Amino acid sequence: MISVSIVRAQSSRIELMADDDKKYQLHKGESILIRSGIFKGTVSLEAGASLEIGPEAVFEGVLQSSVGSHVRNRGLWKSPLIVNGLFESSGPVYANHIQIKQHGTFIQEGPAKLIVDQQIENDGVLVMHSMAEVGNEVVNRGWIKVEAGLMSAQGPIYNKGKITGGENFAKIGSIRSSATLFNYNEFGGIGQFLDVCAGAIEGNYTIHPRVSLCAQLPRLNAITWLQVEGYSECEKTNLNWFTAEAPGNKVFVVQKSDNGSSFNNLAVIESGEEVNSSIYHYSFEDFNTGNSNSFYRIMEVNKEGEVSYSKIISLGTMAYSGSR
Repeated sequence: MISVSIVRAQSSRIELMADDDKKYQLHKGESILIRSGIFKGTVSLEAGASLEIGPEAVFEGVLQSSVGSHVRNRGLWKSPLIVNGLFESSGPVYANHIQIKQHGTFIQEGPAKLIVDQQIENDGVLVMHSMAEVGNEVVNRGWIKVEAGLMSAQGPIYNKGKITGGENFAKIGSIRSSATLFNYNEFGGIGQFLDVCAGAIEGNYTIHPRVSLCAQLPRLNAITWLQVEGYSECEKTNLNWFTAEAPGNKVFVVQKSDNGSSFNNLAVIESGEEVNSSIYHYSFEDFNTGNSNSFYRIMEVNKEGEVSYSKIISLGTMAYSGSR
Protein backbone atom coordinates (compact mmCIF):
# COMPACT_ATOMS: atom_id res chain seq x y z
CA MET A 1 0.00 0.00 0.00
CA ILE A 2 1.24 3.47 -0.86
CA SER A 3 1.07 5.61 2.26
CA VAL A 4 0.78 9.37 1.84
CA SER A 5 2.40 11.10 4.80
CA ILE A 6 3.26 14.83 4.67
CA VAL A 7 4.60 16.72 7.67
CA ARG A 8 2.54 19.90 7.08
CA ALA A 9 -0.86 18.27 7.43
CA GLN A 10 -2.78 21.52 6.87
CA SER A 11 -1.53 21.81 3.30
CA SER A 12 -1.27 18.12 2.42
CA ARG A 13 -3.42 17.58 -0.65
CA ILE A 14 -3.24 15.15 -3.54
CA GLU A 15 -4.88 15.92 -6.89
CA LEU A 16 -5.53 13.26 -9.52
CA MET A 17 -6.43 14.21 -13.10
CA ALA A 18 -6.22 10.84 -14.90
CA ASP A 19 -7.27 7.22 -14.52
CA ASP A 20 -5.78 5.73 -11.36
CA ASP A 21 -5.85 2.34 -9.60
CA LYS A 22 -3.40 2.94 -6.73
CA LYS A 23 -3.97 2.68 -2.99
CA TYR A 24 -3.93 5.81 -0.85
CA GLN A 25 -3.98 6.02 2.93
CA LEU A 26 -4.68 9.47 4.32
CA HIS A 27 -4.12 10.65 7.87
CA LYS A 28 -5.60 13.54 9.83
CA GLY A 29 -5.44 16.83 7.95
CA GLU A 30 -4.69 15.20 4.59
CA SER A 31 -7.00 15.24 1.58
CA ILE A 32 -7.28 13.84 -1.92
CA LEU A 33 -9.12 15.42 -4.85
CA ILE A 34 -9.99 13.24 -7.84
CA ARG A 35 -10.53 16.04 -10.33
CA SER A 36 -11.12 13.91 -13.44
CA GLY A 37 -10.64 10.39 -14.80
CA ILE A 38 -11.80 7.02 -13.46
CA PHE A 39 -10.51 5.94 -10.05
CA LYS A 40 -10.41 2.16 -9.44
CA GLY A 41 -8.01 2.02 -6.53
CA THR A 42 -8.48 2.24 -2.75
CA VAL A 43 -8.78 5.29 -0.53
CA SER A 44 -8.43 4.80 3.22
CA LEU A 45 -9.43 7.77 5.37
CA GLU A 46 -8.55 8.17 9.01
CA ALA A 47 -10.37 10.65 11.25
CA GLY A 48 -9.78 14.18 10.01
CA ALA A 49 -8.91 13.11 6.43
CA SER A 50 -11.06 13.90 3.39
CA LEU A 51 -11.82 12.77 -0.15
CA GLU A 52 -13.45 14.86 -2.89
CA ILE A 53 -14.76 13.58 -6.23
CA GLY A 54 -14.90 16.33 -8.85
CA PRO A 55 -17.78 16.82 -11.32
CA GLU A 56 -15.78 15.22 -14.14
CA ALA A 57 -14.52 12.22 -12.13
CA VAL A 58 -15.84 8.70 -11.63
CA PHE A 59 -15.16 6.68 -8.48
CA GLU A 60 -15.19 2.90 -9.08
CA GLY A 61 -12.77 1.96 -6.34
CA VAL A 62 -12.93 1.07 -2.66
CA LEU A 63 -13.55 3.52 0.17
CA GLN A 64 -12.45 2.79 3.72
CA SER A 65 -13.64 5.61 5.96
CA SER A 66 -13.31 6.19 9.69
CA VAL A 67 -15.45 8.17 12.10
CA GLY A 68 -14.52 11.82 11.68
CA SER A 69 -13.58 11.52 8.00
CA HIS A 70 -15.29 13.47 5.21
CA VAL A 71 -16.21 12.47 1.65
CA ARG A 72 -17.64 14.96 -0.84
CA ASN A 73 -18.95 13.50 -4.11
CA ARG A 74 -19.74 15.90 -6.96
CA GLY A 75 -19.05 13.39 -9.72
CA LEU A 76 -20.31 9.87 -10.34
CA TRP A 77 -19.97 7.24 -7.60
CA LYS A 78 -20.13 3.65 -8.91
CA SER A 79 -18.94 1.52 -6.05
CA PRO A 80 -20.01 -0.35 -2.92
CA LEU A 81 -20.29 2.07 -0.05
CA ILE A 82 -19.69 1.75 3.67
CA VAL A 83 -19.90 5.12 5.42
CA ASN A 84 -18.45 5.68 8.89
CA GLY A 85 -17.85 9.42 8.70
CA LEU A 86 -19.62 12.19 6.76
CA PHE A 87 -20.58 11.48 3.13
CA GLU A 88 -22.06 14.37 1.14
CA SER A 89 -23.18 13.76 -2.43
CA SER A 90 -24.44 16.25 -5.01
CA GLY A 91 -23.63 13.80 -7.77
CA PRO A 92 -25.34 10.46 -8.49
CA VAL A 93 -24.43 7.41 -6.41
CA TYR A 94 -24.77 3.93 -7.93
CA ALA A 95 -23.84 1.24 -5.39
CA ASN A 96 -23.66 -1.87 -7.55
CA HIS A 97 -24.01 -5.47 -6.41
CA ILE A 98 -23.89 -4.73 -2.70
CA GLN A 99 -25.72 -2.81 -0.04
CA ILE A 100 -24.95 0.57 1.43
CA LYS A 101 -23.98 0.27 5.09
CA GLN A 102 -24.29 3.69 6.64
CA HIS A 103 -23.01 4.29 10.15
CA GLY A 104 -22.13 7.98 9.97
CA THR A 105 -23.94 10.84 8.22
CA PHE A 106 -24.97 10.48 4.58
CA ILE A 107 -26.39 13.61 2.93
CA GLN A 108 -27.87 13.15 -0.52
CA GLU A 109 -28.40 16.51 -2.22
CA GLY A 110 -30.73 17.13 -5.13
CA PRO A 111 -31.02 16.49 -7.96
CA ALA A 112 -28.54 13.64 -7.47
CA LYS A 113 -29.85 10.07 -7.51
CA LEU A 114 -29.01 7.29 -5.08
CA ILE A 115 -29.35 3.87 -6.76
CA VAL A 116 -28.59 0.74 -4.72
CA ASP A 117 -28.81 -2.72 -6.28
CA GLN A 118 -29.40 -4.61 -3.07
CA GLN A 119 -29.84 -3.12 0.39
CA ILE A 120 -29.52 0.07 2.39
CA GLU A 121 -28.61 -0.56 6.00
CA ASN A 122 -28.63 2.65 8.02
CA ASP A 123 -27.31 2.93 11.57
CA GLY A 124 -26.45 6.62 11.35
CA VAL A 125 -28.16 9.62 9.75
CA LEU A 126 -29.33 9.44 6.12
CA VAL A 127 -30.63 12.75 4.74
CA MET A 128 -32.45 12.66 1.38
CA HIS A 129 -33.25 15.57 -0.91
CA SER A 130 -33.84 13.67 -4.14
CA MET A 131 -34.42 10.15 -5.52
CA ALA A 132 -33.29 6.90 -3.88
CA GLU A 133 -33.99 3.57 -5.57
CA VAL A 134 -33.23 0.39 -3.64
CA GLY A 135 -33.28 -3.00 -5.37
CA ASN A 136 -34.03 -4.89 -2.17
CA GLU A 137 -34.79 -3.92 1.42
CA VAL A 138 -34.15 -0.92 3.63
CA VAL A 139 -33.14 -1.58 7.24
CA ASN A 140 -33.11 1.55 9.37
CA ARG A 141 -31.79 1.57 12.92
CA GLY A 142 -30.71 5.19 12.84
CA TRP A 143 -32.45 8.25 11.39
CA ILE A 144 -33.67 8.65 7.80
CA LYS A 145 -34.73 12.21 7.01
CA VAL A 146 -36.66 12.36 3.74
CA GLU A 147 -36.48 16.12 3.25
CA ALA A 148 -37.78 15.86 -0.32
CA GLY A 149 -37.87 13.43 -3.20
CA LEU A 150 -38.71 9.75 -3.14
CA MET A 151 -37.24 6.65 -1.52
CA SER A 152 -38.40 3.59 -3.47
CA ALA A 153 -37.66 0.04 -2.27
CA GLN A 154 -38.39 -3.17 -4.15
CA GLY A 155 -38.29 -5.11 -0.89
CA PRO A 156 -39.63 -4.44 2.61
CA ILE A 157 -38.69 -1.47 4.76
CA TYR A 158 -37.80 -2.26 8.38
CA ASN A 159 -37.87 0.82 10.59
CA LYS A 160 -36.31 0.19 13.97
CA GLY A 161 -35.10 3.76 14.34
CA LYS A 162 -36.61 7.01 13.13
CA ILE A 163 -38.01 8.01 9.74
CA THR A 164 -39.23 11.57 9.30
CA GLY A 165 -40.26 13.87 6.48
CA GLY A 166 -39.02 17.33 5.63
CA GLU A 167 -39.04 20.10 8.22
CA ASN A 168 -40.02 22.60 5.53
CA PHE A 169 -43.76 22.37 4.80
CA ALA A 170 -43.09 23.26 1.15
CA LYS A 171 -41.22 20.00 0.70
CA ILE A 172 -42.85 16.60 0.80
CA GLY A 173 -40.84 13.43 1.15
CA SER A 174 -42.19 10.10 -0.04
CA ILE A 175 -41.57 6.44 0.81
CA ARG A 176 -42.66 3.69 -1.57
CA SER A 177 -42.24 -0.04 -1.00
CA SER A 178 -43.25 -2.96 -3.20
CA ALA A 179 -43.50 -5.13 -0.09
CA THR A 180 -44.35 -4.39 3.55
CA LEU A 181 -43.27 -1.51 5.73
CA PHE A 182 -42.54 -2.87 9.22
CA ASN A 183 -42.60 -0.04 11.74
CA TYR A 184 -41.20 -0.72 15.21
CA ASN A 185 -40.33 2.79 16.31
CA GLU A 186 -40.91 6.42 15.34
CA PHE A 187 -42.38 7.12 11.93
CA GLY A 188 -43.02 10.73 11.04
CA GLY A 189 -42.63 13.66 13.35
CA ILE A 190 -44.38 16.77 14.60
CA GLY A 191 -44.67 19.39 11.88
CA GLN A 192 -43.29 17.11 9.20
CA PHE A 193 -44.79 15.62 6.06
CA LEU A 194 -44.25 12.09 4.79
CA ASP A 195 -46.21 10.32 2.05
CA VAL A 196 -46.17 6.53 2.28
CA CYS A 197 -47.12 3.91 -0.31
CA ALA A 198 -46.44 0.25 0.44
CA GLY A 199 -47.92 -3.19 0.08
CA ALA A 200 -48.91 -3.04 3.75
CA ILE A 201 -47.86 -1.53 7.05
CA GLU A 202 -47.23 -3.74 10.05
CA GLY A 203 -45.83 -3.24 13.52
CA ASN A 204 -46.90 -0.49 15.87
CA TYR A 205 -49.04 2.31 14.55
CA THR A 206 -47.75 5.35 16.40
CA ILE A 207 -47.42 7.20 13.09
CA HIS A 208 -47.84 10.95 13.18
CA PRO A 209 -50.98 12.41 11.51
CA ARG A 210 -48.84 14.33 9.03
CA VAL A 211 -47.89 11.00 7.51
CA SER A 212 -50.30 10.37 4.63
CA LEU A 213 -50.99 6.88 3.30
CA CYS A 214 -51.98 5.77 -0.19
CA ALA A 215 -55.65 4.84 -0.55
CA GLN A 216 -54.89 1.18 -1.19
CA LEU A 217 -53.08 0.80 2.11
CA PRO A 218 -54.66 -0.69 5.23
CA ARG A 219 -55.98 1.95 7.60
CA LEU A 220 -53.57 3.18 10.22
CA ASN A 221 -55.67 1.95 13.15
CA ALA A 222 -57.19 -1.06 11.38
CA ILE A 223 -58.08 -3.92 13.68
CA THR A 224 -57.06 -7.53 13.21
CA TRP A 225 -60.01 -9.92 12.94
CA LEU A 226 -58.82 -12.95 14.90
CA GLN A 227 -61.98 -15.06 14.81
CA VAL A 228 -65.66 -14.77 13.87
CA GLU A 229 -67.95 -17.62 14.87
CA GLY A 230 -71.58 -18.39 15.54
CA TYR A 231 -74.09 -21.12 16.27
CA SER A 232 -77.87 -21.53 16.24
CA GLU A 233 -79.89 -22.99 19.09
CA CYS A 234 -83.66 -23.13 19.58
CA GLU A 235 -84.98 -19.74 18.51
CA LYS A 236 -81.82 -17.64 18.59
CA THR A 237 -78.43 -17.26 16.91
CA ASN A 238 -75.29 -16.58 18.92
CA LEU A 239 -72.48 -14.56 17.37
CA ASN A 240 -68.99 -14.17 18.83
CA TRP A 241 -65.94 -12.38 17.44
CA PHE A 242 -62.45 -11.71 18.66
CA THR A 243 -60.17 -8.85 17.57
CA ALA A 244 -56.75 -7.48 18.37
CA GLU A 245 -56.70 -4.11 20.10
CA ALA A 246 -56.86 -1.05 17.89
CA PRO A 247 -57.03 2.34 19.68
CA GLY A 248 -58.84 4.01 16.76
CA ASN A 249 -61.95 1.77 16.94
CA LYS A 250 -65.34 3.30 17.61
CA VAL A 251 -68.17 0.75 17.24
CA PHE A 252 -69.10 -2.60 15.71
CA VAL A 253 -72.29 -3.02 13.69
CA VAL A 254 -73.82 -6.50 13.38
CA GLN A 255 -75.25 -7.00 9.90
CA LYS A 256 -77.57 -9.71 8.53
CA SER A 257 -78.58 -10.87 5.06
CA ASP A 258 -80.91 -13.45 3.50
CA ASN A 259 -78.82 -13.82 0.33
CA GLY A 260 -75.25 -13.03 1.40
CA SER A 261 -75.01 -9.83 -0.65
CA SER A 262 -77.53 -7.28 0.67
CA PHE A 263 -77.06 -6.66 4.41
CA ASN A 264 -79.17 -4.85 6.98
CA ASN A 265 -77.98 -3.47 10.29
CA LEU A 266 -79.14 -5.40 13.37
CA ALA A 267 -77.34 -3.83 16.30
CA VAL A 268 -74.51 -1.53 17.37
CA ILE A 269 -71.97 -2.96 19.83
CA GLU A 270 -69.75 -0.38 21.54
CA SER A 271 -67.81 -2.43 24.07
CA GLY A 272 -66.52 -5.92 24.58
CA GLU A 273 -64.69 -8.08 27.09
CA GLU A 274 -60.91 -7.79 27.35
CA VAL A 275 -59.55 -11.34 27.16
CA ASN A 276 -55.98 -10.19 27.70
CA SER A 277 -53.93 -7.05 27.01
CA SER A 278 -54.30 -7.36 23.24
CA ILE A 279 -57.40 -9.52 22.51
CA TYR A 280 -61.04 -8.45 22.86
CA HIS A 281 -64.22 -10.57 22.76
CA TYR A 282 -67.61 -9.32 21.50
CA SER A 283 -70.95 -11.10 21.30
CA PHE A 284 -74.53 -10.67 20.06
CA GLU A 285 -77.73 -12.75 20.18
CA ASP A 286 -80.22 -12.64 17.30
CA PHE A 287 -83.69 -13.84 18.34
CA ASN A 288 -85.26 -13.14 14.93
CA THR A 289 -84.38 -16.44 13.27
CA GLY A 290 -86.19 -18.66 10.80
CA ASN A 291 -85.78 -22.07 9.25
CA SER A 292 -83.58 -20.89 6.35
CA ASN A 293 -79.93 -19.97 6.53
CA SER A 294 -78.98 -16.40 7.35
CA PHE A 295 -75.73 -14.62 6.59
CA TYR A 296 -73.93 -12.48 9.15
CA ARG A 297 -70.94 -10.15 9.10
CA ILE A 298 -69.50 -7.54 11.47
CA MET A 299 -68.77 -4.00 10.30
CA GLU A 300 -66.16 -2.08 12.29
CA VAL A 301 -66.21 1.73 12.23
CA ASN A 302 -63.24 3.72 13.54
CA LYS A 303 -63.24 7.25 14.95
CA GLU A 304 -62.54 8.74 11.52
CA GLY A 305 -65.63 7.02 10.07
CA GLU A 306 -63.63 4.47 8.05
CA VAL A 307 -65.00 0.92 7.96
CA SER A 308 -63.75 -2.64 7.67
CA TYR A 309 -65.64 -5.93 7.53
CA SER A 310 -65.22 -9.38 8.99
CA LYS A 311 -65.71 -12.44 6.84
CA ILE A 312 -69.29 -13.55 6.16
CA ILE A 313 -70.63 -16.59 7.99
CA SER A 314 -73.79 -18.56 7.18
CA LEU A 315 -75.93 -19.84 10.01
CA GLY A 316 -79.18 -21.81 10.01
CA THR A 317 -80.45 -24.76 11.94
CA MET A 318 -76.92 -26.28 11.93
CA ALA A 319 -74.07 -24.79 13.92
CA TYR A 320 -71.32 -23.14 11.93
CA SER A 321 -68.18 -21.26 12.81
CA GLY A 322 -65.58 -19.40 10.79
CA SER A 323 -62.42 -17.43 11.41
CA ARG A 324 -60.44 -14.72 9.79
